[in-house]
Amino acid sequence: MTEPRTPHATPIAVVGAGTMGAGIAQIFAQAGYPVRLQARKRETLEAARRRIHVNQEELIRHDLLGAPAAEAARGRIAVTQDLKEALAGAAFVSENIPEQLPLKQALFAELDRLTSPETILSTNTSSLPIT
Repeated sequence: MTEPRTPHATPIAVVGAGTMGAGIAQIFAQAGYPVRLQARKRETLEAARRRIHVNQEELIRHDLLGAPAAEAARGRIAVTQDLKEALAGAAFVSENIPEQLPLKQALFAELDRLTSPETILSTNTSSLPIT
């Protein structure tokens, strides 16, 4: 069973709060990172919070995560509709928006403008070639 982790200071930004974004936010938070989960719609963020809670309950049921660790991790996830707020000071950004190349290209142009050159930008795709 996993106990609460020592928190890290470096914030992680997760852009897109669907299935993958929620899962990535959960894993980073369980690893001790403060996470800012961003989506355009409040309902998407609320659904992501519910999904994370359900996922953690399943882990607790199988003795893979302790309840205190789950609660601590959920406390490390802040949700926002504001992209700038999500990115502020983030050392790592995980992009998880829909599989539409023009959308991803526009977002990465915005990420390039709003983040420092040292910020690591990552993408999550299942069907778009990365080259």
